Amino acid sequence: MGKWEIFKSRNFVMYWLGYLFSTLGDAIFILTISWLIVKMTGSGVVMGTFLLFVGVPRVVFMLFGGIVVDRFSSRIVMFWSDTLRAVVLFTYAGTSLTGHVSLPFIFGLGTIFGIVDAFYWPAVTAIRQRIVHKEQYTQSNSVLTGTWQIAAIAGPLLGGVLINLFGFTLSFTLTAFSFLISAATLFFIQLLPIVKELVTEKKSVLSDMLDGARFVAGSSILLVIIVTAVFGNMAMSTILVGLPFLAEEYGVGAPGLSQMQAGLGTGGIVASILLSVFIVIRRPSLRAKMATLFMQGTIIFFIGFTQNHWQVAFLVALIGAAGATLGVLEQSISQMIIPQHMMGRVYSIILIAAQGMTPVAQATSGWLIDAVGVHEIYFYGGALGMLSGFIGFFTPAVIKYGTAAGETVKA
Repeated sequence: MGKWEIFKSRNFVMYWLGYLFSTLGDAIFILTISWLIVKMTGSGVVMGTFLLFVGVPRVVFMLFGGIVVDRFSSRIVMFWSDTLRAVVLFTYAGTSLTGHVSLPFIFGLGTIFGIVDAFYWPAVTAIRQRIVHKEQYTQSNSVLTGTWQIAAIAGPLLGGVLINLFGFTLSFTLTAFSFLISAATLFFIQLLPIVKELVTEKKSVLSDMLDGARFVAGSSILLVIIVTAVFGNMAMSTILVGLPFLAEEYGVGAPGLSQMQAGLGTGGIVASILLSVFIVIRRPSLRAKMATLFMQGTIIFFIGFTQNHWQVAFLVALIGAAGATLGVLEQSISQMIIPQHMMGRVYSIILIAAQGMTPVAQATSGWLIDAVGVHEIYFYGGALGMLSGFIGFFTPAVIKYGTAAGETVKA
């Protein structure tokens, strides 16, 4: 199979374009709303609390979103999620234009955004099994991870420029249009047929939920992935919370904040290109994932010693490279071991468990910024990430899976 064979598939190309615009919208939104809150309040508590308001509804509704995905079309769920997020962002833009922005309004719309977002992520992951064939899972995930990294570069840079030149309204408006373009691409996708043997009789919502939970509980591999992801994501939560305050401390404003956030994508895109074109991981290794998690935590720890925003941007780029590698390994392993007809609800459980503590960790990071300082939160977050990777590396299930399946092949 050629290195670029995957781009000959119209289904994958259209899915890829939609994913690009959706992730680009997310990146612009995070930059814009973060800087708006910092300029309005300058408070770590407010920043952390807002992220809590967005994150908790996302976690609470994600399992239900996974069940909806398994019962209905992933494509339809993605379409409505994109469309409703666009409506939320147009509302932000309209309020910003009239000058009547208030914290309760920001928090309310953030909560709605989190709820709608909860349905998107199980759908966008589950649909991948019907976009490409099994032998293309790792390569497609590498390309899509790289796409997320491109958006992570372009979104903050574009958002920073737009805020600096035109204000918040235009940033919110472009974010809304990004989601609408993503929704439009879904009309051009024809999904691969689901395996006939996997089509089962519809059960109650509770039965579907319990089936997914039993599958996860019976898989030692998924349990290890979930536990390490919980602590790894808690460590990563310090990044986005702390960067706006580092930008304020270093006096670099929205452009400097965008440069630091773009570093996350700069490193990630390099890693994704390597994994999708030059190095093909045919049998993704869990031990490699744990070693990468340990390295990511180490880099987060060193952000606490930085003295200017360029040092931060460099370290964040390294974190982005590690994050891209983690994403490719985790998603590829999950796609290989989760049955097609259960992908939505099972992967939603993984997402819920992995992200469940993230809103709390983000809120805690915001509170700690006010209590002990922004640099100190990176010491705590980095140590947590290192510990998670270290323990995970020596877990029996990880060692066994690595011995049986771990293999990296140069293309």
